[in-house]
Parts: sequence; structure tokens; C-alpha cells
Amino acid sequence: MGLRRYPLAVVGRAIRSGPMSDTSTLLLVIMAAVLVSMVLAIVIVRRSQVRASRALADLGGATLTTAATGMGMSGVDAPPLRGTGTLALTDTDVAFAQWRPEHLLRIPRSAITGIEATREHLDRTLKTDVLRITWREPGAGGGAERSVAFFIRDLDPWLAALA
Repeated sequence: MGLRRYPLAVVGRAIRSGPMSDTSTLLLVIMAAVLVSMVLAIVIVRRSQVRASRALADLGGATLTTAATGMGMSGVDAPPLRGTGTLALTDTDVAFAQWRPEHLLRIPRSAITGIEATREHLDRTLKTDVLRITWREPGAGGGAERSVAFFIRDLDPWLAALA
């Protein structure tokens, strides 16, 4: 009879392995970098959401809120309102608290002159419908007319509430 071969774990010996290959090391470093990036992104987004909620708390009770992406605002002197933030609707205002950089846009509902779902804004054609709000700013001669557009996942509640 020949020698029986048993796995090393059965006879109680430790399994030895050789040094890690370059590919394994690279894969481990990439996985660690992705994990750290994901954690940082979550922390940054959460903090930005909290700051936006605090800015919108001054408006009073919002009847409708959602995450939205600002697609820009018309006007030469308009702030660069492009990026993600929180869009809120109250009885008196529509407000957008941009997460980064921090910016708060308040539009009195009494100044709104138009609400529409469109695929064009600021000479750009978009792949999906966005909510465009047009209003007249207070000032001499009735003020300047401005418009801003927001990408929102579900437009219908916003169109109905602002109609």
C-alpha cells in the first residue's frame, strides 16, 4: 500500500502560502481606494444635505421637497446655479438650496409668471424633460424676467402643485 495523502489541514499543519503577486497587491490597493472614495462621497453628500435642510428650515414648512439638479439660471448677473441641491415648495416660495457651492435661491410664488416641462433651457437641448420656472424680479419697470430649470425625477407632482 502506498502512502495516503491527506490535506494539510487534516493533519494539523498550517498551510503556507508564498508572497503576494503583483496583481494581487494592485487589486487590493484599487479595492481599498474605491472603498475610501465611496465613504468620502457619502460623508460629503450627507453633510451637504444637512446644510441645505438648515437653509430651507428658515422658510417654514415645505409641502414638497426633492433632490434636484440645477440646470442654470438666465441673466448676465445670475449666479452659476448648476449642480445638485434640494428643491422645496412652501405656501409662499419655491426655494433651491444648492449643496456645493452653497447657494440659496428663493423665488416668491407671487412673482412666478410661468411653469413648464421642457427639453430646452439656456440654448441647450436636453435628453429629458426639466422643470422650468420663469418669474419677474422686483425692481424698476417691473423688474427683469428670469428663468431657472431643474432636473427632477418625478415632474408631475411639481407641475400639479405649481399650477
